[in-house]
Amino acid sequence: MRDYDTYTGTINYKEIDFTFIFDKKKLKLIPPKEQKHEVDMWFMEKIENGVYTLGNPIYVDEIIYGIANETGKKIVLIPAHKSIGRINSTLIIDIEFYIINKYDREKIDRIAIKGPEITHIFPTTIALNKFDWEMNGKIGVSTKSFDETTTAKESFCMGDKELLIYFGISVSSTYKTGESPISLNSTMFIEFFPTDDYKFIVNLIKIAKQFIQYLCYRKNVIFSRIEISAPTSKGLHETFAVLHEAHENNIEEIYPIEKERLIKYDYLKGHLGSILNDIVNQNIYLEHIPESYEIGRHINAGRFVMITAAFEWEFKRNYPVGIEKSLKTREAEDNISNIIDKLIKENTGKSKEILKFLKKLIRSDNLASRIIEYGKHYGNISDIFGNHLYSINDEKLNYKEMGKRLSDQRNHFAHGDIDKEFIGLSLLDLVYLEYIIYIMQLKFYGIEDDEIKHAINDLFRCNIAL
Repeated sequence: MRDYDTYTGTINYKEIDFTFIFDKKKLKLIPPKEQKHEVDMWFMEKIENGVYTLGNPIYVDEIIYGIANETGKKIVLIPAHKSIGRINSTLIIDIEFYIINKYDREKIDRIAIKGPEITHIFPTTIALNKFDWEMNGKIGVSTKSFDETTTAKESFCMGDKELLIYFGISVSSTYKTGESPISLNSTMFIEFFPTDDYKFIVNLIKIAKQFIQYLCYRKNVIFSRIEISAPTSKGLHETFAVLHEAHENNIEEIYPIEKERLIKYDYLKGHLGSILNDIVNQNIYLEHIPESYEIGRHINAGRFVMITAAFEWEFKRNYPVGIEKSLKTREAEDNISNIIDKLIKENTGKSKEILKFLKKLIRSDNLASRIIEYGKHYGNISDIFGNHLYSINDEKLNYKEMGKRLSDQRNHFAHGDIDKEFIGLSLLDLVYLEYIIYIMQLKFYGIEDDEIKHAINDLFRCNIAL
């Protein structure tokens, strides 16, 4: 189906038939001449009879449907959460996603996502069966069947809906000049019970993007094509529309893709559902993921705080009751806790609040002790990377010293010393901490140690022979 730079047509919004112009980013709604005053009054607030002032901002919370002149089919527009702008009586609405229908269908039961990162996460080379090379230059190529290159389906949930995710490779051919005659495309599929809830579809796309961002450790991943399918009477799926991100930046960051700085499907198979469940429920820490690979190479106070916060979050998930302590330490904590309990009873007001706060700190584990504890339990996975990282910088890995440096550096930032240089090797420690966060996360999902090592080796391009 042809793609147009601009779409026009009619949209009924709030019982008014608007003429629309959509440039793939912003939607302009032009009201009929006789209803311009009515539209203007939406933005006004009545003070008293005959007296009006400018009212509060207006937002579009619902999905907007229209018929495009260019295709004669339905166009679905999902507004971004921004207030409506206007020029005279023309409304300006910022669009987040839009869907161009090829056919009109009522229900959606699958989305299929393609993109350069997905092609490397699930490499197309696995679809190749064999090459037959002949002396006269003739080449015979055969590919595996779609069933052979489609992974097992894994389930996850969004609210009360169960979904299935899997990967597959499609083969297409063309005789068009200038195009490859045979094309292999990796696709990430997500299936679900048929629905007409487009907000659910949008939320699902956002979850899928977070998942790929996590596998690539950068946010600027690209979904080059998102196809929407409807159920058929034969139990298959019919692609009837394409979903577009209106403000998507389609500029690929070539280097990390070429170097395959990402976690491949093979290392995670059997565990995709668990990871996606935690992304949906915001149980896995993702805030430290940089906007791009290039930005991730630069460390400032903000990145430092976010990376250490990610470690703290994931440590608590792996150690829900905290660090195991000696009997002597536990007895000392109990003794101090009892003393503070007595002081709490004897005091009131601000003094009592401070004492309660101090009591919470008694059994808490600090950053340095958590890093030491990590080394005891996960060093068998990460030491090969840590020893290599520190050795190429003529240093040695020491979790105790690493924990102290990172703790001291964080205290500097906490007290506003953001203009000072990093303490000793704390910058190197922070790079290693990025590895550690992924190791804890992947181990939490029960992924085998060897698979975790391969994932870290690829994602951070460590170039270690495993």
